[in-house]
Order: sequence, then C-alpha cells, then structure tokens
Amino acid sequence: MGTSQNKFGGVWTQRKIEIFMEYVNAYLTIMNKYSFKLIYFDGFAGCGTIDISQAEKPKLDLGNSNTLIEGVATKVIGSEHLKQFDIYYLVELDEVKCQVLASSLKAKFPTKRIHCVFDDCNEKLKSLSFFLGRSADYRALAFIDPFGMSLDWESLKACEGQGIDLWVLLPSGVAANRLLTKDGIISDAWMGRLERFLGLDEVEIRRLFYKTSTT
Repeated sequence: MGTSQNKFGGVWTQRKIEIFMEYVNAYLTIMNKYSFKLIYFDGFAGCGTIDISQAEKPKLDLGNSNTLIEGVATKVIGSEHLKQFDIYYLVELDEVKCQVLASSLKAKFPTKRIHCVFDDCNEKLKSLSFFLGRSADYRALAFIDPFGMSLDWESLKACEGQGIDLWVLLPSGVAANRLLTKDGIISDAWMGRLERFLGLDEVEIRRLFYKTSTT
C-alpha cells in the first residue's frame, strides 16, 4: 500500500474501535435527551481505513483477501444511531492521508457536515475548547489516539470544563517509557518532549519517576 494507508493494528486495534463505538452509542443515547448540538472531533483521523497485519487477519475473521478495516472516524460517521452528530471535525497532520479521507467520506456521506483538516491536533483541540467556551449550545465528543508522543498536555488542559467528553489513548509503553531511561540520563530533547507530554517540569519528572539511593 502507499503512503495514504494506515498500516498497523490487529486484534487490539479492532477491539479498541469496538469499545469506543459502544461508548459512542451510549453517548448519543444520553445526548438525545438534550437540545445540544453535537460535534465529533478526531485528532488523528488517518485516511479512513486501517490495513491490519496479515498475521492478525485470521483472528479477525475478515475473509481471504480483505485486510482493511474501517477506522474510528468512518465508523462514527456511518453510525445509524437515531441521534447523530451535527458536525464531524477530523484532523490529520499527513496531507495525503487527509486528502484521501476527505474524498472517501464525501463520497460515502454526501449529506453530512464533515470537515477534514490538515493541521496539528494540539492546535485544533485548543481551538475546539475555545469555541465551546463561547458556544453554550454545543457539546463535543473527542477521540484522541496519537502516534507516539504527539499530544501535548497543555492541549488537554485547555479542554477542562468545556463540555467535552474526551477519550485519550496514551501510548505510554512505546513512548514515555522509552524516554524515561533506566539510568536517568535523558537528553535535553527527550526531556523537553517529556515535559510537553506529561505537563511536568524536569524536577517533577525526576521526583515522580526516579528514586535516589546512597550507598
């Protein structure tokens, strides 16, 4: 596949999508009781489909040829729940993937208000928070599934108290844990990334994650 395809995942990817869709359905059921206008926000929307690992394919019962599964954004927009989101705002930093996503969704769902934006999730998440702070008749459900440590703590902090149900999948095992070296020797670049990701300064990071012993 080309650069426009998300190529990762397997059983856990499929299960993650199923779990989130269960929440989406519950969220829409609850919000159907209110008059709020609803926004679905996806900070790392990808290209709309995921090319799963060949090794995981048999476990997912996808047949003999197809290794593609729908991504979260496509699943949410295609939901047949009685209550629907009024706006779908999808952010993707890869320009090619963003273009593929926009083209695909426009063809599948021509009547829905879908915005595919080529930008940084951190900036758009802060913009969403600002908008909700000024628009009392809107509520939002945000799904944030970053690759590596692409999400900054200040972006999450901006969402506080703004009417956002926020799902964040933190890649601690393949991100922060690798930068928090066993010997405590961390480069300035790595420490800067940890500070932005955790919302802590170096003193706090060392106090919380390391112990000093004297022999």
